[in-house]
Amino acid sequence: MRRSGVLLPLTSLPGPEPVGCLDRRALGTFLDMLVAGGFQTWQILPVPAESRGDCPYAGNSAFAIDPLLMSIDDLAEDGFLDASRRRRAWADVPRNHPEDEVPWPAVHAWKRPILEEAARAVDRRFVDAFLEVEHSWALDWALWWALMRTGSGLWKSWPGGLRDHDPEALRALLAAHPDDVGIAVALQFLVQRQWDRMRAMMRARGLSLMGD
Repeated sequence: MRRSGVLLPLTSLPGPEPVGCLDRRALGTFLDMLVAGGFQTWQILPVPAESRGDCPYAGNSAFAIDPLLMSIDDLAEDGFLDASRRRRAWADVPRNHPEDEVPWPAVHAWKRPILEEAARAVDRRFVDAFLEVEHSWALDWALWWALMRTGSGLWKSWPGGLRDHDPEALRALLAAHPDDVGIAVALQFLVQRQWDRMRAMMRARGLSLMGD
């Protein structure tokens, strides 16, 4: 059966932030436009976390979603950022960049601290439950994320135990960086919430999602 669709990367989705994100209002407008146009499929590019050069095809995980896709407004409305932090975020949003360019360094510098603040507000029970469900990859991802924050460089330069995925070395890494590991997992919990909401919005409209 033939279907019609639209290819639009999530980062190109029109919305309130400098780069497209999972903002529920912007998504609703776009999805309604697809339905009105007679389309059945939305095709997107990969959405990996920590991609090299912000390239969707150079991600460091096949499972982790880029936290930068999260909506600041939705995080506040869901109770993970307070009203004053939300106002400060919008006061500091990157501006005055060319309309045909994405100010990636400025976006990273602006948004990462906000997202990590939201991650710290996540109840530990949600983090533990997410780890239990996503046990096949989430802890390894979080350990890698924590290790990268130490400036450890390429995996070839890591200590042998970490390079070889030795359980004792991994436990030592977790013990040394529990806060960073917790933030990494909480970020994935939060972005998964917004991702799941997008999928529910699509299903309600009879739309399917296709990856590139």
